[in-house]
Formats: sequence, C-alpha cells, structure tokens
Amino acid sequence: MNNNYEKKLQLAQLFALSFAHIIIDVFAGLLAVIMPAIQKRFAISMVMGITLVSVLNITCNFVQVATGHLREDKRKPLFLPVGLLLLSFICLIAILPQNPLSAWLCIPFIIITACGIAVSHPESLRALHTINILPPSMTSSVFLTAGYFGYAIGGYIAAFLIVEFGFNGLYLLAILPFAAIFSIWLAKIRLAVEDHREPDQYNDYNVDRIGFVPVMLMAIPATIAPMVLCAMLPQKLNQLGFELTFGGFTVLMLVSGSILGAFFWSYIAHKKGELLSAVIALLFGIPFLYIYLFHVESKAAVWLLFVAGFGSGSAYPLIVTLARYAKGFTLGQRMGFIVGGAWGTASIVLWLLSPVAAGCGILPVLFITPLSYLVSALIGIALLWKIRKK
Repeated sequence: MNNNYEKKLQLAQLFALSFAHIIIDVFAGLLAVIMPAIQKRFAISMVMGITLVSVLNITCNFVQVATGHLREDKRKPLFLPVGLLLLSFICLIAILPQNPLSAWLCIPFIIITACGIAVSHPESLRALHTINILPPSMTSSVFLTAGYFGYAIGGYIAAFLIVEFGFNGLYLLAILPFAAIFSIWLAKIRLAVEDHREPDQYNDYNVDRIGFVPVMLMAIPATIAPMVLCAMLPQKLNQLGFELTFGGFTVLMLVSGSILGAFFWSYIAHKKGELLSAVIALLFGIPFLYIYLFHVESKAAVWLLFVAGFGSGSAYPLIVTLARYAKGFTLGQRMGFIVGGAWGTASIVLWLLSPVAAGCGILPVLFITPLSYLVSALIGIALLWKIRKK
C-alpha cells in the first residue's frame, strides 16, 4: 500500500478515534459539573450528589477492567459503537420528578451510561495501537487530550443547556454519539491484536520499557488529583455563590491546560523519554495548584489552574504511553488497568473523601489533593533511579 495513503488513512483514524473520545468523555464529565443543579432539583445532600458521581466513575472504570481483555483476537470494533449508543441514557434524568427519591432512580440511567463509557475505552485504545506510522507519544497525547477536552467541555455545555433550557436541554446531547459512530465507520477503524514478538522488534520509537506494575502505581495517584478537583471544585464554587457555568469553566481551564501541556511534554518525551518528562510535568504544576487554592474566591485565579494543568495534569498521557509498551500482561489488560483501574481507584478515593468534605469542609480536602501528584512523581523518580542504576 502507498505509504502516503497509509499515513493519510492513519491521520484520519487518529482524528476519528479522538473525536469519538471527545464524545465519550463529554458524558463522563458532565455529571460532576451539573451536580449542584441536580442536588437542588432533587433536594439531596452534597454527599449523596458525590455518591452519584462516584457511581458513574466507579462503574465505568471497573467495567473497563472487566471487559478490557475481551475480544482480544478480534480486529473489528463492536464494543466501541455499542458503547457510544449507551451514552445518552444519562440524559433521561430530565424525565424524573423533582423529589429526593428521584436521586435513587437516577442510578440505573447512570449505570447504563457508565457501561457505555467503559466498553468504549479499551477498544478505542486498541484501535489507537494500530496507528504505527506516527510517534506513539504523539498519538497517545492527541487521543487522551481529546478525552480531556470532552470531559471538560461536556460539563460546561451541560451546565449551559440546563441554565438556558432547563434539564430538557440535556436531550440535545443525545445527538453526539451518532456523529462519532459515523466517523468511526468512515475511517475504517480496526483493532490491534496483541503482538507477541520480542519488544525490541516493534518498539521503533524507543519508548521507555519497564514493568507494568510500577507504571500502574505511578498512574493511580496521578489520577486521584484531577478526579477530586473536577468533582469538588464545582461544589466549592457553588458554595461561594458562583454560577453553575463558572464551575464548568473552571474545569475547562484545568483540562485545557492539560491538553496544551500534553502536546508540549510529548515533544519533550520524544527527546528525553516519557518517564523523565512525566516526572518533571508532575512537579511543575503543584505550586500553581496551591496558589490557586489560596485565591479560590477570585475569578481571575482560574488562569492558575490552566498553568497547573499544563504541568501536573498533562503527565497522565505519558504514563499511558509507558503502559502501552510496558512488560507484563496483554495489551488489552494493560489498557483496561491503566485507564479503568487507575481512574476507578481514584473514584473510590473521591467517594471516601465526600463525607470528609461534608464534615471538615471542601477546601481542606482540596488542599491535600495536589500531594497525590507528588506521590506519583516520587514513584517516577524511584523508577528513574532504578533504571539508571541498572
């Protein structure tokens, strides 16, 4: 096949997969941002609200772990389009009556949407692995930051629709998954099958290759901070009297910084290595997070979150690249654990912190959150020391 045609096809596939990832994570990110409005609509507490967010996150992430290894010998996507079709069920919360019982009735809709998010991710990551002409640090960053963008913009769009049209405005979001399915079909997406050759035979880009378990240990704390920040910051801003859309804008700033930073650090990683670049990025953003938290009552301080995301928030795509080429487990299992396992664990941490936030206040919880980035960086430093010692 003509190499120029193959490159154009793979660029189209990267675009289609990234677009689908945007749509998937639009539905993953909207619930946390609009939760203050849901709490008001159904007259429920913050703990119950964060519990609903945790149901979404825990379900979608651990279902990923359970399904990530399925169909490993199949090249035609199935779970990806099916998962996209399930996303819109969360919009049906608009039909529920306005009373506290409805919060429990939300759970089936949330679980169905979570399963759609869950089964879509591993297959889209396997499809990403078929793109072998472009550098993996670049493809990982484009794909994952597209998901970040969807996560951020989903909350902002959902908040805007609720403010302008009420909860019925959420029905407009149900159109998006069909556009993603069409783009996947148009780009002729196929899935990668686990390559059993010796690693050095296919690692043409010299990605750092280390054991998967320490990579996983590095990923978990790197996901805890953004999980807690994206769920609890809108709650804190609502307490301070800011409008619902500003909570969405705040998450958008944090994630937008992560998007821009991921491209920058992927360029650095292509020269210096993913592991070292991830460690530097993690440490870079921590001071800006703390400066923002000291000035959280100021609207202008939101730009500090952009810088914090540019650093600490952009390290996770590099960790995923390490997981793609790590030693141990199959590709599907590695992708299921690094996405579902890491974010699922972060979801449990968020759920456990919700009563602490209710009792001690949200701000103290937010102040300890950046320390998880520091833990991830220290694990990375230990891995660098071990590699260099060898």
